[in-house]
Amino acid sequence: MVEMVRKYKVRKNMIMKDQLTPLRIGDLRKYLEFTLFEQGFLNTSGMIIAQGRDAGVPHNSGNDREAVKVGETIVFDIFPQQKGAGYYFDFTRTICFGYAQKKYHEIFRLVKQAQDIAFDQIRIGHLNVEIERSVCKFFENNGHPTPLSTPKTQTGYCHSLGHGLGLNIHESPTFGLYKTNKDRITPGHIFTVEPGLYYPENGFGIRLEDVVYIDPKGKPVNMTNYPRQLVVDM
Repeated sequence: MVEMVRKYKVRKNMIMKDQLTPLRIGDLRKYLEFTLFEQGFLNTSGMIIAQGRDAGVPHNSGNDREAVKVGETIVFDIFPQQKGAGYYFDFTRTICFGYAQKKYHEIFRLVKQAQDIAFDQIRIGHLNVEIERSVCKFFENNGHPTPLSTPKTQTGYCHSLGHGLGLNIHESPTFGLYKTNKDRITPGHIFTVEPGLYYPENGFGIRLEDVVYIDPKGKPVNMTNYPRQLVVDM
């Protein structure tokens, strides 16, 4: 998809399919749906392609009629299901076509660091909620609200770190800050690690999401083979 977009020209901050027709969010969605189908996956639960302010709302699927712009954060959250077998995958990248503002680079760096903090703590027997707390503390130490100190926050880090994957898109284990959450890292678990920071009133949101499998020996295996890179040159 990225290489397809890079073939187009930019006019008045919009990516253009031709001199009169802008590329739209819906065009990206159709392209990704077709590509997934070719590779044996179904878009049964939808996908998120959310730009700008929409990217700042974690579960906003995006506006298909909106023109794709350079310099805006676009959250691509793709959770396809295998044909026949029915198992889900789930991964997210945030990109800016052309360039990114300095503040976007800084937020992206923090989200990437938060994901690395979580990766470093994934080991057999570790309570998931303790990994969540570490990520919350990191964000709060860098000036962003989280559910740890602001349980009802709708900005900053405002959702849990991850969830299990299987025949449903959301399964156990969970990372939520619940008193009843006793989930621990266990061989055989497959789960997402997806920190993000969201500021809809400032017109942006940034999330990174990888899928981790704990193999029979207890080794975490990152199953997401895609770079964490904010800017796509045009």
